[in-house]
Amino acid sequence: KTMCRPDLEITSFYCPANTRARVLCADVNFSMDPGSATSADCTSCPRGKYCPQTPSGAEDKINICPAGRYCTGGAGSGKGSLCPTRYYCPAGSYYYIDCPPGFYCGTTGIATPTTPCSAGYICYYRSSVATPTDGGYGYYCPTGHYCPSGTPEPIACPPGTYRSSYTGGALSDCTQCLSTDYCGQREMTATGPNCPAGFYCPTGTAQSKKNPCDPGYRCPTSTANEILCEDGSYQ
Repeated sequence: KTMCRPDLEITSFYCPANTRARVLCADVNFSMDPGSATSADCTSCPRGKYCPQTPSGAEDKINICPAGRYCTGGAGSGKGSLCPTRYYCPAGSYYYIDCPPGFYCGTTGIATPTTPCSAGYICYYRSSVATPTDGGYGYYCPTGHYCPSGTPEPIACPPGTYRSSYTGGALSDCTQCLSTDYCGQREMTATGPNCPAGFYCPTGTAQSKKNPCDPGYRCPTSTANEILCEDGSYQ
């Protein structure tokens, strides 16, 4: 008795029990299991795979969905559908995947997101441009922050600095707090407040009382550097 071996042939079929007859599977199905005996052994093309209607050989009956496409399975799936803009599709995909934050997917057929969002901007999920401004898929890097290329979230300007405008792309875009002021918090959008009396605040000061005035000097409010006491006076 010859074993039913559709896995070795181009055609898909099954062999009813106790017969040598071959019964072809319906066009929408294929068979790959040795010993296929009933129509239940003829299965639909699975998700993430494509099954040519006219395979070149037994090994071509079922294939992994190509990168950049997605294959939902079923009849006549061909090589699946092209991955749409805003998404990516690695090999074996049965559906398209959201382009992740920090990247943009601006064309069809992307297999892996590799193009980062431009510096000075934030790309949310499903962004299709490098410099989004719509607020739905991305936006300008906000004030008080900087956004290097590909960052998924804005980064706060550190204490001692501030940023008053949008689209900062690097730490160097955070401006040092002006002399006579201090910037004691992260995410500051303007310089200030003023340095308190008894202390001096050079450029980039992050704490109000970091630099106490030394003996022999005076430091009124908003002092950038210690002021030497005049002759005939002391502190």
